[in-house]
Amino acid sequence: MYTYSSLKKTFVIFSYLFISTSANLFWGLPGLGGHHIQRQFPHNPIQPQFPQNPIQPHNPFRPHNPFQYGRGGGGGGGGGNGGVGGGIGVGFLPPLPRIGDFIPGFGFSPNPQLPKIGPGIPVKLPEVPKDVPKLLPLVGGILETKYLGKWEFSLEDAGVSAMHLQLMPNDRFVMFDATSLGKSAVELPPDRCRVVLNKPAGTLDCYAHAVEYDIATNKIRTLKVLTNPWCSSGGLAPDGTLINTGGWEEGANIIRYYQSCDTCDWRESNLKLSDVRWYATQTMLPDGSYVLFGGRRAFNYEFIAPEGKPSPGKIDFPFLFDTTDIHENNLYPFIHLAPDGNLFIFANFKSVLFDVRINKIIRVYPDLPGGARNYPGSGSSVILPIDLQNDGNNLDIEVIICGGGQPLAFGKAEKEGIFLPALDTCGRIKVLDPNPKWEIETMPSPRVMSDMLNLPNGDVIILNGAKKGASGWRFADEPVFTPFLYSPYKANGKRFKVLAATTIPRMYHSSAAILPDARVFVAGSNTNPGYLFKNVKFPTELSLEKFSPPYLDPELQKYRPKFTLQNKGLKYGQKVGFSMNIGLPGIAQQKDVTVTIYPPPFTTHGYSMSQRLVVLKITSFLVQDGGNYQVQVDAPTKGEIAPPGYYLMFVNYRGVPSIASWITLQK
Repeated sequence: MYTYSSLKKTFVIFSYLFISTSANLFWGLPGLGGHHIQRQFPHNPIQPQFPQNPIQPHNPFRPHNPFQYGRGGGGGGGGGNGGVGGGIGVGFLPPLPRIGDFIPGFGFSPNPQLPKIGPGIPVKLPEVPKDVPKLLPLVGGILETKYLGKWEFSLEDAGVSAMHLQLMPNDRFVMFDATSLGKSAVELPPDRCRVVLNKPAGTLDCYAHAVEYDIATNKIRTLKVLTNPWCSSGGLAPDGTLINTGGWEEGANIIRYYQSCDTCDWRESNLKLSDVRWYATQTMLPDGSYVLFGGRRAFNYEFIAPEGKPSPGKIDFPFLFDTTDIHENNLYPFIHLAPDGNLFIFANFKSVLFDVRINKIIRVYPDLPGGARNYPGSGSSVILPIDLQNDGNNLDIEVIICGGGQPLAFGKAEKEGIFLPALDTCGRIKVLDPNPKWEIETMPSPRVMSDMLNLPNGDVIILNGAKKGASGWRFADEPVFTPFLYSPYKANGKRFKVLAATTIPRMYHSSAAILPDARVFVAGSNTNPGYLFKNVKFPTELSLEKFSPPYLDPELQKYRPKFTLQNKGLKYGQKVGFSMNIGLPGIAQQKDVTVTIYPPPFTTHGYSMSQRLVVLKITSFLVQDGGNYQVQVDAPTKGEIAPPGYYLMFVNYRGVPSIASWITLQK
């Protein structure tokens, strides 16, 4: 409960924050004129106009404040750009956040009717537990090596910087950028120019803002994206179609589709999304459908209807409103599907377990200390491997979140040119544990804007990013050139390994993906509001690289499995057999082998949506002559563990992965 003295303290602190940012941040405290917030948003060359927000519905995370949700009151109007109104009114968009909601150390009071688990916002970082048990390897042991990996260029100039990245089931990547960044480095065919919808009639754009990259031929093909997909979201449908949602300006409520073939191109639905989806997260549900959460000023979610069907409408989700702050550090929320069908949703530094089927928050987790973890704070997150080898009993998921930015990092960079140190901590939590707690550990260095990917053998790789600043045009400095390998089965304090450095700074708007040959594909990076190559500290990056992790050490290649899978269309619960060869006769035991499946995620802004690695249960393992084996595995039993669609299937021998085979998991 807030006393007069605590309210006074909050007012004094907010007055300080207000005055310190008033040079470029017009709060325009609403008075008789009913002004609303008008300020510059992250990397937006043209200030968008947002409609007045309707009265905010009841938020179970925020105690009722009778002065918060009105439409304007007495007092003076706004004072102009950087000015202060002469009086205080109530009811502006959005309401001033209580400082206790967003700054660690000032408390947090969720509705007592909700099942609150763990402490509220801690005043200081908790100590790392000294008695954390060492997790067992997935199976057997992983072959250790001193090899730190290898970088190689694939293509010097892809024509388009890969702000968004998706691996398609035919071994081609779709890479695309914003249409609003002006000329790219590659033109469309003369008869394929794009009509610019938000410009005077007849305005054409003849530059490509999307390309398809063929891994086998190392060539690109230009694509024509019709509306602006800047900071959009996406994922593969069960049939392999890329569904891309939202963006900016005329693209903000668009649904796009792309199916890969030699002549295919983008198409768009005539039916619109129910709200602006700019920096939203698209997550696959157990039945293979998608749900969209958030976006700029979109404190709601909606289900993506089948193609040709209208949107069912938006549903209020006050948690997103509650977790915003003066720099909106809750965009692109991290969302992970749990084995019980609920969604673990993390925004800024808070998280909940949400039952999207009945629109109900069923669990509130302890806060993750340290700072802002979502855009523009821009940490990264994955689910650690989901291991089905013990019959899936009491199956849980463990989520890890690494890096991010200080809560005020965006504003410091934008207004003062000061780049605050990024966060160097990670937190991991078991989502369905009866008493979930964050296990905190420290990375070898701070990281913001990094990409985090599940490797085929169960390890995790973190790459790209910077040591200081936040996401935004030129809002970061000190690029991190070295990937980190994270081995989740090792003891806390021994899980990180620094790998070989690239020579290319990849920061804002960079991306990465797992290749079918188990290398890591790396692309993009553009910290500039356009394609700039000269007289800037970090030029727009068009090159494509591939990184070989330590498991591709040439000395380990003799252990690399090869396998042949006849049936590539798996049904839930089906037993699937395949032949395998390791090349060294008589060395493999069942405990040394893992079989993993991985759905290629949609990657943008350091977050790979709907990413998961599932370890299948081996039910039969027969040794034959000449290093050959007959192996049988069980497919996952339900979509809550692995939603339907396309997967890369890998076979690993003591951590050394095979080349993948594409499979489909079907209802």
